Amino acid sequence: MIKFSALICAFAMLLSLHGKSIEKSVKWDNLKWHTNFKVLNKHIPSNPQTRFKVASDRNFIYFMVEALEPAMDKLVTKKQAYPDDFSIWSNDGIEIGISNDRKYQKYYKIAIDNAGQHADCFARDDNTGRNMMTHDSSFESNVKVETKKTESSYIIYAAIPFGAFDYNDDDMADNWKFNIARVRRAGLPRGKMEFTSYADLKGSGFAEPWSFANLPVRKIDRRKFAWTVNNIKAVKDAENRKNYNINFTLANKTGAFRIVYFDAELSNRSKKFNVKLSGTGVPDSQFKNISLPFKNLPEGEYELNVRILARGDVLQKAFSVPVVISHNPLKLQLLKPAYRNNIYATMPDKGIVAVLSSGEKGSDCNAFFTLKGANVNIVKKAKITNGKASVSFDGARLAEGEYILTAASGSYSQKLTIRKLPYQKNEVWLDRYGITYVDGKKYFPFGWFGNAPVNKVRGMNSYVTYTRFNDAGHYKKDFEKSSGKTERMGLLYPFQELSGRFDYKDFNYNQRLSNLNDVQKKHIEKFVKLTRPSANVLAYYLADEPDIRQDNPDWYTEVKTYLQKLDPYHPTVMLNCTTSGIKRYRNTADILFPDYYPDFYEDGPRQALHGMAVTVKTAAQFRPAWSVIQGFAWLARSVKTRSPGRAPTYAEIRNQVYNSIASNAKGILFYHCYDKSQMFSSLRFGMNFMANEIDILKDYLLDPNIPDKVSVKSADPHFQCAYKTLDGRICIIAVNNSYKTITADITVKNPALKKLFAAAENRTITLNNGKFTDTFEPCAVHVYINDEKIANKLTTVAENEKKLADFDKNRKKAGNILAVGELKVKHIRHILTKEPLPYGFPKIKASTEHKEYFSRGYDTPLFLIDGICENIPLDAHMCYRPRRNDKNPMLTFTLPQAEEIGKLVIYPVEKISFYCSREIKFDIGISGSVQVMKDGKWTEIAKFNNASAAEKVIVNFAPQKIKEFKLVFNSSNFALSEIEAYRK
Repeated sequence: MIKFSALICAFAMLLSLHGKSIEKSVKWDNLKWHTNFKVLNKHIPSNPQTRFKVASDRNFIYFMVEALEPAMDKLVTKKQAYPDDFSIWSNDGIEIGISNDRKYQKYYKIAIDNAGQHADCFARDDNTGRNMMTHDSSFESNVKVETKKTESSYIIYAAIPFGAFDYNDDDMADNWKFNIARVRRAGLPRGKMEFTSYADLKGSGFAEPWSFANLPVRKIDRRKFAWTVNNIKAVKDAENRKNYNINFTLANKTGAFRIVYFDAELSNRSKKFNVKLSGTGVPDSQFKNISLPFKNLPEGEYELNVRILARGDVLQKAFSVPVVISHNPLKLQLLKPAYRNNIYATMPDKGIVAVLSSGEKGSDCNAFFTLKGANVNIVKKAKITNGKASVSFDGARLAEGEYILTAASGSYSQKLTIRKLPYQKNEVWLDRYGITYVDGKKYFPFGWFGNAPVNKVRGMNSYVTYTRFNDAGHYKKDFEKSSGKTERMGLLYPFQELSGRFDYKDFNYNQRLSNLNDVQKKHIEKFVKLTRPSANVLAYYLADEPDIRQDNPDWYTEVKTYLQKLDPYHPTVMLNCTTSGIKRYRNTADILFPDYYPDFYEDGPRQALHGMAVTVKTAAQFRPAWSVIQGFAWLARSVKTRSPGRAPTYAEIRNQVYNSIASNAKGILFYHCYDKSQMFSSLRFGMNFMANEIDILKDYLLDPNIPDKVSVKSADPHFQCAYKTLDGRICIIAVNNSYKTITADITVKNPALKKLFAAAENRTITLNNGKFTDTFEPCAVHVYINDEKIANKLTTVAENEKKLADFDKNRKKAGNILAVGELKVKHIRHILTKEPLPYGFPKIKASTEHKEYFSRGYDTPLFLIDGICENIPLDAHMCYRPRRNDKNPMLTFTLPQAEEIGKLVIYPVEKISFYCSREIKFDIGISGSVQVMKDGKWTEIAKFNNASAAEKVIVNFAPQKIKEFKLVFNSSNFALSEIEAYRK
């Protein structure tokens, strides 16, 4: 990392930028050149070189970048197709990266080519722990750019306003970081590009804000840009319905009276409308109502971009929001049924309640509602009072079929379609609270990605399967076999067709950028016809983190609409890994499914625990939300701190679960059953503990959140507390998101409430005037309900913690010389990380190893000493298998020091199941010999032959000092889960 001292930068005496070019606004001659760009990934000086100067004043950061170029006549300058078109990266140009994030997991980047075209975006960690970034192009830097060319270089001047950046007090760093990178194509062979960087980056790309140089700017006064915007609304002009005012409240928290100006643009793919508003004074700590008038707007969906400016067009704040323009003053929506406008056979309430909202001002008037369908034509009149009219129909009396509901008032009307559907076994629908119902019964989706082992667990009822197959029929067969064995419902991946390889033929990501085409529709239709009748279908899983790839949300919205038409009985689900992605893809599915991974290391999580709540709350404000939780250990070591990776503890698992539920998540699935999961006791059993707990508390946890009913005073600023209630039930979920023991004072706005019961704790909480105090261990969760019997029905958290501790202890059996107990990721993946195993581990060498998808990169023989002995492994990857072509497989054990050994115990595997549908059976009747090294050669000391097919094979021999021994097998059709060694 380049230190600040290496970037000594004299601050220039800057002139006002207003009305002047950047070149003439800064006294560039007073500033020092910085150079020494290196070729990316090679760390050698680039030739030709690039150099730059940097300066700042109170409002802007200024850059002057000169790219030396001997082939100026061959500069590549492809014209941008649209604003923020990052195809300009194929041009000769530069990228400026700036990070003001405390953990340097986010940064802003601005690409500028040699012609002055630019594109900007906000990049953030992609939630994988590999320090990869996903990009959000909604960020507008408002950069001012100038360029000029000389005989041997091109020069880019850039002025970036400080007002473009986010100033979150929790996340903002005191020292900002930056980098300048360059893309060169001029003079290189066709298709070739050279990437160079000022900062000494470690990887193969520019997205490494933690490796950036310190930005030599004066300390940023974050209060100067402390403006907040709320209550954004589009309000129709009563006299001319094509005119709209975009209204919002602007709060001044800058510490001084300020005069600001407004520059706004309302745009979609075809049109742009601009409004400028003259100066408005806003006193400190007060707010003003701002109204931006737009005239003659066509109907449609728009993006509103607003710049708040100080004198001299200096940006103070910018924001962007979607806006829908409709000239029709009427808006018709259904309160009942609340989901997809469908009446399902298992709905206990089949009533229809419609509400018509009118944006018209003036006196009250009448509205007429007409419900038409087969042999039905019902007309009802209702008065519009305070802008609303409502009406109800008895849906129970309607025949199955499709109905059109029309609401009219004056010369305007609105229509919507209502479907009354015939019964389908295990039909799935959602109520107005976002709660899932299966066959008319409340359902809390809980389970694993990749299914789970075959053993049945109370409350573990769901799984995600997005394995790819060549055709839908193969997928259906696999799915029904899996779900039939586990009695779990599955989220199906509807894009099943391959090119003959693992790649897609008609659903590759380049084919998800425009519209859903007819070929894709035929594939989806075939898939739905095959799978819809299955009683185990829960939902359709549309995408895995499309925000990382920048897939087109409109394509997925079309998929959702098409699936709703083909299959009204199963919802669609969309998974995103960023809050910006959740917002961008909010209309692409019935249920939003965010995944937030804290990513656990021995020195703590990479991301804060409370981020889970932020992510789920973002999703829940748009759609019913489920949550994906980290149920695996990720990397062997942290990319940044080098701290060893680990699995979440049981406390951290509960923390993630209840952070999600307190944020109104109505379903939870863990990622991933077969990816570094079952090797850890906390996940092997913790998930089962949670499944049982949630199943018992299901009604309480699914109840809706009631805002402002509970308040908390605690030492954890991110402490989360939610109040849920319905039908007399009361549930308070309190979550300590810190790694310290804290005390919290909790106040409930319910004076009648005198007692609560801590679920899974056997404690009674007495409230005094709605108040009580409780202590929270690190990451701890307390769930308080008003039913003592249900609260005490659960196995306590302390008992579960003891079960885990006992299991871990017993993984090292007394006297077993080979036992090492629970493995860490850095152990099982040491063959990739090249790190030596710790002292005390025996070295195990296999003549051959068979690997599966999730065990690639594993040292699978290490599972023979982890203390888990299973005839049918819970996780099929946690065993050793030789390759089938190895006629005499061998396992060689080398101990740290010679030990007296007289007995070996071998645990053969009967069968393994992958994703519960593919099974492999092995010979339990294994045979072979035990050999030791004597006088420099291998000598046989015992034979074994499991002719009786026992669950374990015991091999006894005369006790002797052994440092190295070998097992030689007579065939290769076997698998082993454990090998133990004892003195006798």
